[in-house]
Amino acid sequence: MIEYGYIENGYLISKILEPETENYRDEETGYIKSKTISIKEQIERLGSLWKPVAPINENNRICEEGYIIRLVPYDAGDHIDYEYSKVLDLQKIKKDIVKQKEFLSDTDYQITKCNEAFMLGNPLPYDLSTIHQKRQAARAKINELETILNQS
Repeated sequence: MIEYGYIENGYLISKILEPETENYRDEETGYIKSKTISIKEQIERLGSLWKPVAPINENNRICEEGYIIRLVPYDAGDHIDYEYSKVLDLQKIKKDIVKQKEFLSDTDYQITKCNEAFMLGNPLPYDLSTIHQKRQAARAKINELETILNQS
């Protein structure tokens, strides 16, 4: 198995080549026969635009938390290779923001119940100080993450 490809408008167009079996009708006998098309024959059919594609190096895809490795294919002359560029994991940041906002929504009920109890002169059903601290921390985290998003 080998991968061949070419770059078109910055995108890698590739094909995995492996021996293929092709059925055909024998003109003399009329029977269906099969033949194997080798990888070498397939490469010859591809044309000059196609080049071997270097395998992805999984060791180069390892990075710290909050980042991902973006693979950018480029034409290295006799083959197609990859540039491994480290970028912020924007999807993770967006998910973290949603998670913090869900926490705020989930604790709205506790705040409402504390307000009602206070207005009625009843004891508070939840520790309002702790809830407030956690909610402030969530808001601060949201602001921090949104700043990171806006700077990227």
